[in-house]
Amino acid sequence: MADPFQRLIQELAKEAPGIRGEGRSEWGANTKGMRPKIREAIQAAATWNAGDLELLTDLENPPRPYSTSVSISHTQDFGGWMSVPRPTQIGWDIEVKARIKDSIIERVCAGIEVAKAPKKSYLWCAKEAFFKALEDDQPDVLVQLTVSDWTKAGDDLWKWKGLGPRNGAGLLIESDSWILAGCLIS
Repeated sequence: MADPFQRLIQELAKEAPGIRGEGRSEWGANTKGMRPKIREAIQAAATWNAGDLELLTDLENPPRPYSTSVSISHTQDFGGWMSVPRPTQIGWDIEVKARIKDSIIERVCAGIEVAKAPKKSYLWCAKEAFFKALEDDQPDVLVQLTVSDWTKAGDDLWKWKGLGPRNGAGLLIESDSWILAGCLIS
């Protein structure tokens, strides 16, 4: 299969022109100094005004530049970022399949969500991507968000909808090792 990260960006770009992103194995969670390196790459990818640069360098908070929605995710062996011009908002998540536990999914998902999802493990990435895309409208807990209306869009590609304080549309790709999800809110 082609690079699943780049494929997710390509698929999301069909709905959100102007989407950009970068992912690298050295940005995985086990790499010392990973978060600042991802932020540096975001800063280098575009010309930012002073206010946006300040928001991008604040490691204590999610990046929230004024003109661009930015989302960061990482797992033990891969990390990256995606961005899209506002007013669209983006969230993305990547997880190592083997690390997603049923007990966690059952704690943050309603039974009907679990019953209707193609695979229980898909819900974790989809909810995380949706949560991130909500930015300042994030609920206190993931259980307050609903992921539904799963539609197969390819061998390893699924479309889904996020229902919450604002609704979103998402895509999910399963690779040999990972599950990746992206969500757009317009």
